[in-house]
Amino acid sequence: MIKQFAKTLTSFFMHEMIIESEDYEVYLYGTEQLLINLSILLVVITTSAITGWWKETFFFFYGIIPIRVVAGGYHASTPFRCNKLTIVVYIVNLLLINALVSRMTVLVLIMMFGFIVLSVFRIGPVDNKNREIKNREYESVWKRSKKVCIFIVMICVVQLLLLGPQSSILMSTLMGAVVATISLIIGSIVRGGGRNEENRFCT
Repeated sequence: MIKQFAKTLTSFFMHEMIIESEDYEVYLYGTEQLLINLSILLVVITTSAITGWWKETFFFFYGIIPIRVVAGGYHASTPFRCNKLTIVVYIVNLLLINALVSRMTVLVLIMMFGFIVLSVFRIGPVDNKNREIKNREYESVWKRSKKVCIFIVMICVVQLLLLGPQSSILMSTLMGAVVATISLIIGSIVRGGGRNEENRFCT
């Protein structure tokens, strides 16, 4: 339905000569992506409004977005599938956060911190066909991935010290980072492993 609406909208713009015919495919992709992202935003806002889990939602995305943007990870075969997966992961994690937060211990949290750091340091960054990292860019992205990872983990440590292990804010941030890390691992497997260690910093 979204794809058909994007086609109708883009065709209207072309018919009204707002865009050139040779730019049709570019605008079609952009319009489709915009509509998909708006639908995700609508689902997130609606879910948060119904459940009242606004802070859990905010800190979940606060944990997931920096690592995901910088270090990369798994992407589904189409934007629609990727964004549908995002909605499913978001809702499942909201349920997990609220179910598990009261059972969190310092030991479990430390193990989760270690999982994130070891995975990002060992695997990240992971590129894909939608976002290929050139060799000359790789060292810079590699360093940024580790800085972002350390930053998110340090935020979680501060939350732990200030709010305690059974904080929904801490749990939400941490689960976001864990999801981003799992995406990184899956992306690496789908890609066929990491880059050649000897060549990855070549220009």
